Amino acid sequence: MRCCIWGCMGLVLSVFTQQASAGEYGHYHPERLVTIDKAHTRSQIDFAYLDSWLADLAAHTQAAPSGFDTRDERQRVMADLQVLESIVGLAVLEQGTTALLKRCAMLATMGYQLGIRGAAERAELAFNRWLLQSPEDGDALYRYGQFLLVSGHNKRAAFYLEKAFGHGVLEAELPLAMALQRSGESQQADEHLRHFRLTHPNHPALESMLTQVPAMAGTASGHQDKGAL
Repeated sequence: MRCCIWGCMGLVLSVFTQQASAGEYGHYHPERLVTIDKAHTRSQIDFAYLDSWLADLAAHTQAAPSGFDTRDERQRVMADLQVLESIVGLAVLEQGTTALLKRCAMLATMGYQLGIRGAAERAELAFNRWLLQSPEDGDALYRYGQFLLVSGHNKRAAFYLEKAFGHGVLEAELPLAMALQRSGESQQADEHLRHFRLTHPNHPALESMLTQVPAMAGTASGHQDKGAL
């Protein structure tokens, strides 16, 4: 079961990194993230620095458990994740903007993959607050659906991924097919998978997903062969 979670999580996190190679994890400085305005009343997050840090973290967590060169690197990644969750979490309490909630949800999702205690609950809270503010945000629907999929809530995942797809997030169709397959909706899953193969024939996560779900690989290739006759 744990192997399945790792593989599916790679599909989820690919959206953060665009299949970037993990490479060596960089060195980042939390003190660079936050500045206080001249009136000393409100902190400001450096989103450019935060997002570059998040991309590096995601590249390594995407490849977990083998995405770390050394044990020390893994420990550094986990420590950085926890520090960032604290900083961004405090900023959310102070400001509660959609931009901060999004990154809070991303951090908790990565923390869940690495087994950090309480990360699943923090992800649920962040996603629900994000969707409360922006209920029709396709990106929020997509990312929440992906998180639900890797945490085993397949029917709920299908609901949110289908909504994201309906809002024009075409990337949502692949995890939607997986969620439907795991929910016992094989016919609908097959229809979405065949459509995704037509619209994204070279998608880097497609082959990985077909490998993870042999039943889908068989039906998809069967339909493809039939169409070629």
